Order: sequence, then C-alpha cells, then structure tokens
Amino acid sequence: MYPYLLYFFIYALLGWMAEVAFAALQSGSFVNRGFLNGPLCPIYGFGALGVVYVLEPLEGHKLLLFFAAMALATAVELVAGWLLEVSLQKRWWDYSQRRFNFMGYICLEFSVLWGLLGFFVFEALHPALRGLVALVPTGLGKLVVAVACGYLAVDFVATVQSILKLNRRLERVQRVAADIRRRSDALGIKIASNTVEFTAHLEELREDVQDQEGSALRELRALVEEHNGLIREGRRSHRRLLRAFPNMKSKKFEEALKKLKGEHPVK
Repeated sequence: MYPYLLYFFIYALLGWMAEVAFAALQSGSFVNRGFLNGPLCPIYGFGALGVVYVLEPLEGHKLLLFFAAMALATAVELVAGWLLEVSLQKRWWDYSQRRFNFMGYICLEFSVLWGLLGFFVFEALHPALRGLVALVPTGLGKLVVAVACGYLAVDFVATVQSILKLNRRLERVQRVAADIRRRSDALGIKIASNTVEFTAHLEELREDVQDQEGSALRELRALVEEHNGLIREGRRSHRRLLRAFPNMKSKKFEEALKKLKGEHPVK
C-alpha cells in the first residue's frame, strides 16, 4: 500500500493547490477550497490513482486514454458529490447553472477539463513524479505517509464535527425564524382583533391591549435578536466552509443557509 498512499497524498496536495489557484483567479484572494481544513483534496488523490493505475492498459492509445480519463474522473466527481450530500446534507458544488449538467453534480465542461487533466497526469506528470519518488528513501517515505494518514484522520473528524455543528446551527436559525413568523402572525391577529374591540370599549381595553402588545413585542424582539446572533455567530464560525463552497446547498435548511451566506440580509 505504501506507493499508492504516497501518490494519493501527493495528488491530493497538488489538487488542493490547483483549487486554490483557480479560486484566486476568480476572487482575487486566497480561499481554502478543500473540503478539509488542511491542504488536501482527497478527491484528486482518488481520481489521479484511478487514471494512473486503472487506465494503465490504455497506454499508447492517446484518444482512448483521454475519453477513459474523462469518464473515470467524472464518475469519481459524481459519486463523491452524491455521497457528501447524502451523508452531510450539503451540496459542496453545483453545476446546475451550466449547460449539459447532470443533477448539478457533473457537467460536460468540467468533464472535458478532467479528461485533459487526466491525460496530462498519465502522460507527463506521473512519469516525472515516479522518478522523483524513486529518489526518496523508503523509510522516510513511509514515515511521511504515516504522519499524513494520522493528520488526514484528525482533519477529517474535525471537519465533520464542524459541518454537523453548522447543520445544528442552521436548524436553530430556521426554527427561530419560523417561530418569529408564527409569533408575528399571532401578534398581527391579536392587534387586529383588539383594534376592533378597541373602538367599542376604548377605555376598558386600552391598558389590556398595551400590556399584551408590549409583551408580544418584547418576545418578538428577543427572538429577532437571537436569530441575528445565530447568523453572526454562524458566519464567524463557518467562514472558511462558506467561502470555500459558495454554491453549497442544504436539503433541510436552505433558507437558513442563504441567510448565513449573506444572500438574505439580516434585519
């Protein structure tokens, strides 16, 4: 397993660097685009290993190699996107606005890009890396792999915990927002009803109406403050994930996620 793991971490690191460079060209600043906190994108590690080892029998058939790399990398992206959404209730990338996409997980434009990238890895990058890796003493290489595996495990657990915490915060935001709507509607109904009665019993009902409305407004104000506090805290706590995946979607808490991302201003 040693050579496979070593190449996995090398390609995961190179993939992260490519994602950061791509994001910098789009935003003009550094964005940690990886799913994990650290400088690794495992999907690139799996994709590169698949291209290098699974497609080895196609060496010498350049056109066939390109289409096979395109299909394999696209399959990895599709499965990874689906698994992440099913397991963590988040869609980390979304190609729905691009032409020739499939359920937003994959699209023709990026599939062609993955095919070109896979062809480059197979024909040029991996042969060069193979020569460099051969210069690394086996003992040192195994030590690096062991440390990287431990780091990856810790980073993965920390990232999943952060995402689960984000899900809980989104649930609270959505629940408080719904409570605000219910109390606001109830307050409106109460005001309307009291206004009708107020015209007939002005002096008798004035004090009671003021007490009820004051209490309801205080409760509503407290809920709004709690809602805004959750939004501010969520933006601070999960700034990296929100910047890294601006197209993230949530099956259960989409409205709350939009507020957290700033798409709906907090009032």
